[in-house]
Formats: sequence, C-alpha cells, structure tokens
Amino acid sequence: MSPSLVKQVLSVQAPVDHEQLAASFMKRVFGDKGAVAATDPSVVFGQMHKIKNQLNRDPFVSRAGDMVASLAEANIFSLVSPLPTQQNWQRFANISPSTTHGFEAEASFFELIRHFVSDMVLPSLFGSAFTRNFPDCAADLFKFDDNFYLFMMGIPSWIPYSSLGESIDARERVKEAMGELHDAVAAVARGEAPPGGHGGRWADLSDVSNVMENRVRGWEEVGGLREAVIATHALLAWVALVNANVVIFWLLFHIYSDAELLRTIRAEIAPFAKVEVEGAKDSSGAQPRLKIDSAGLRKRAVLLQSAMLEVMRLYTLSTSFKNIKEDFLVTESGIDEVVREHGARFTSTKDEGSPCRPGRTYKLRKGDMLCVPMGLHQHDPRYWKDAKRFDAGRFLIQKESLASDAEGTKPPPMLSVDYSRIHAWGVGITMCKGQKFSHREVLDIAAAFLTCWDFEPADPKSGWDHPGMKPSSGTGTPKAEVRVKLRKVVS
Repeated sequence: MSPSLVKQVLSVQAPVDHEQLAASFMKRVFGDKGAVAATDPSVVFGQMHKIKNQLNRDPFVSRAGDMVASLAEANIFSLVSPLPTQQNWQRFANISPSTTHGFEAEASFFELIRHFVSDMVLPSLFGSAFTRNFPDCAADLFKFDDNFYLFMMGIPSWIPYSSLGESIDARERVKEAMGELHDAVAAVARGEAPPGGHGGRWADLSDVSNVMENRVRGWEEVGGLREAVIATHALLAWVALVNANVVIFWLLFHIYSDAELLRTIRAEIAPFAKVEVEGAKDSSGAQPRLKIDSAGLRKRAVLLQSAMLEVMRLYTLSTSFKNIKEDFLVTESGIDEVVREHGARFTSTKDEGSPCRPGRTYKLRKGDMLCVPMGLHQHDPRYWKDAKRFDAGRFLIQKESLASDAEGTKPPPMLSVDYSRIHAWGVGITMCKGQKFSHREVLDIAAAFLTCWDFEPADPKSGWDHPGMKPSSGTGTPKAEVRVKLRKVVS
C-alpha cells in the first residue's frame, strides 16, 4: 500500500476501528480469557486509551526519560563485573573472560544490549521495587515473545510443543507480577499499607510512573475484571521491550561494524555524552561517570538520528489491522501512482506537492478487514535507492536558514533529519503512544555505549558478519548469535 493511501486509511477521520481485533488479540496472545471483550468498550478504548496517550506527553516523557538516562549513566561502566555482583544483562549475555590482550570480556552482543536496555526502561514505567521484586520479568517477556506468532494463530495450549508451554508459563509469570504491582499501587492510593506492610517488598513505590498510577486508579474506579487488568498491564510491559531495545542493538551493530561511521558519530555526540572522573584525579579509587545531554542529542546528533531511522526502515516492519465500519473512498497521490507505474524514485514525501494529476481512487467496503503492512513500503526499491543496503545518512537533508546577518549574508545550510519519509512508529490512529519516550531512549542509550565502550567481533576471521534477521512481533531480531569482545574507551 502506497504512503498516501496509508495516511488516509489510518487517519483519525477514517471509518475504521480495531476494537474486535484488539479483544481477540488479548484473548489469543495475552490469555485474558475474554475479559477485554467482556469489558465496556468505553472503558478499554476510551478511558484507558486516554491514559495510554499520556505515554507521549509530559510529565511522563521527561520523568521517565530522565530516569532512563540517569540509570544508563550509573550503569554503563558496569557491563562486566565479578560473578557475585552480576546484573541481569551479564547473566543472560553469557559473559566470559577475553583471551585478547586489552579486552575485558566476551559476550553475546544482542542479549547484552537488550537486557541492559530492559533494566534501564522497566523501572521508568513500573518503579524500581518492581524490577527488584521481579528481576526476570524481561527474560519472561522475551520467552513469551519467542512464540508470538503461535499465540496469534490460536494454537491450543495442550499441543505438545515444548517451547509453547514455556512461553505460556513465562506469560503467566509476567501477569502474576503485574497483578502484585497493581495491588500494591492500589493499596497505597487508598491510603493503606502495601502488601507486606510498610517495611516489605513494596515499601517504596515513589518512582512508579504517573502512567502506571493512573492506569491502576482507572481500573479500580470501574471495577475492571482481574484478567483484563493484569493482561493489559502485561501488554504495556511487552510493548516497552519488543522494539526500542532491538533497534538499539541493530544501530550499534551497524555503527561498530563501520570504523569511519563510528569515528564520525563519536565526534558528533562527544559534546553531549561526556565522561567525567568522580573523586580526586590522583586517587586510585576515582571512577568514571557518564553525563548525557539528552536535549543536545535530539537537537544536534543528526547522523545518529538518521542512522536510527535507517535501522527502523530495515528492521521495524510494523503491520496494522483494522475493521472497516462504513464504505469510504481513498485516492492515491499522483506521485505514488507515478512510482507504482513507472518505478520513479522520490527523495521526500514533500514531493507529494508536485503538479501531478490525482492517482487512482479505491472503494473500501464496510465489513472488510484492512491490513496495512507498512514494512513493505520501507523495502520497496521504487522508493529507496539500494533498499537492502544500510545507509546511515539516508535521512539527512540540508536545511536552509531563513535569517541573514547584518550584511544580508545567509549562513551555510545545516544538516537536519527528514522524519517525513518513514512511519516506523505508525501513522494516524496507529501512532505509537510511546514515540517520544522511545526516541529519547534509543539516542541516550546508544550514545552511552558508543562513548564508553569498544566492541569488536570475538572471532576476527568472521568479522562483523550480518547475523540475518528473523521476523518478530516488533522489530526483527538477529537469527544468529553475535559474539563480541569489549573494552572500556575510558579506563
């Protein structure tokens, strides 16, 4: 489906919805036993949906973003530590001592990245008490996600397929964890002691996000069915972990595998990701500490942002499903018709204003199901030069300055990022509710790794061989293991 048609069918005004599909999804995938379907739609798709929209607004974006950045600053130099003090990302990354002089360890790159990111992100949503009480929640979410497509197909749980059973068990553990968190937040909101008392495992809920607090309050006000409550909380956790952390992995993979690109991006982010030494400089106990300027990265790190969009173009292959409520017409833009018929390629969606005649008009009928595979456009060679190739600067454009100096001279054009060419976060009513937060998360954590660590292939002979991509519920994950050796940039 061409970009101009996607914008129309997913616009707020389009007579489409996903309520029945969402209820079926929650039953098949999250095992809510039909609870969402049995809940008043005005609660699920009205009241609770409005709370979900808070993910893309302050105070959540600022507070959660600051928490992720602070956790990354505090933990980025602790990728490797002795066994008794190992963190989650170290347990799952299969870390071993490096046999190469100058390198500290070897690790599974993907597992290292995604578990590190998860341990930075989950506390920003659910609070540090949650991650302390359920340290394996992210691992359970990943185990559950391994069989996402089997859940979507509605494969019965009694089928003797061992990995499906493991995924079901992992899903139920996540839901149980969400139920405990919900009960604790609800108790505190009522002015009661949390489960276990004021000195127990839920004693401090002060850093639970406003979004989660409002979700709990909303469900409590309407007396939501228990299965609907815990399943939708689990959905929020799942959404938070199936895209951004994988995007960060692919972003780092492509940057580290290109020495020139690595040098360029490190120079670009250097003013906004600085390492300082805490304590006296002549003290053997002085420790490096990273300081991240998130606003500076979003404003000035244009090549890093362009590379991020290129990763999303290649690996984030989202699809949207809708039910059509009424007949309606959509008309393809003239530009898209030219591309479809003649294979012409355009560099920006701004070209849609070109003097081309309107394209074809299509009638979409009431009762039909609409499938919008946005990932197909992202790989269409009619729109993208060398569509299969990673091009870090693909989304860079020159931005002319409108202002002039006293002598009437304009400053030279500046590079900026063209976000209009891709809709990896969705479009219209399907827009990712956490877009602003995930955008900041990717840039901050990627900058932390790039500033503080060197990664090289564990096997120099194989080099940075691409591991291949396997489809996933969100951003595609690597097919093969990527084994790396690592060392601190600053010692």
